[in-house]
Amino acid sequence: MPVIKIPQLCKNIEVTDGTNLMAALIENEVPVASSCDGDGVCGKCVIKVSFESSESLPRSPRETVLQEKHSWNEFQRASCQIVVHSNLIVQSSYW
Repeated sequence: MPVIKIPQLCKNIEVTDGTNLMAALIENEVPVASSCDGDGVCGKCVIKVSFESSESLPRSPRETVLQEKHSWNEFQRASCQIVVHSNLIVQSSYW
C-alpha cells in the first residue's frame, strides 16, 4: 500500500492504491485549501509533491491548465488531481 509522507506534520498516511490525494489528506485531518471541492478549477489545493521512486505522475489535462494559469513549477501539483499509486512526500506552505 502506498504511503503519503508529510514531514512538516510528522505524519505518514497509508492509503489504498488509486486513492485521490486530496481526499486522503482531508480524511486524515490534514487541511487542504479548496474553493471548488476538488473539481480541479481553483488551484488552491496546490502542494509540493515529490516521489520516493524515480517515477513521476503525468499531469491531467485539468492540472495542466492550472499549472499554466498559475505558473507552477514541476513540483507544485493540484492535490485534487493526483491519484496515489506509489509513495509520495508532500509539503504545503500552510501546514
